[in-house]
Amino acid sequence: MLNHIQGLFVSAIAMFSINLLDLIDPKKCYDLVRQLRWGGIVTCPKCGSNHVIKRGFDDTQSDRQRYQCKHCHARFDDLSGTVFAGHHQHERSMDYLSVLDGVEFV
Repeated sequence: MLNHIQGLFVSAIAMFSINLLDLIDPKKCYDLVRQLRWGGIVTCPKCGSNHVIKRGFDDTQSDRQRYQCKHCHARFDDLSGTVFAGHHQHERSMDYLSVLDGVEFV
């Protein structure tokens, strides 16, 4: 499983020419997550509908967008349904990103 996740990150970096330093800045990191995850069209992770409205931001991470599905009324955010869901500390997310070969976050 770890090798699969590592491969996805390496592929994303190669495919999108990701600047790793941008991952340290919370705003840039969430912008990148949104681009990689949805490519501009946010979809509900529960029902797959793209009839979604923005519902503010996370209380602890001001750059983490919240959404609500107009179809099934599910609430979710940028990280719902990902390996990063439930981690409200940016530093902890950096630990997960450190699975990249040869990358250290200090």
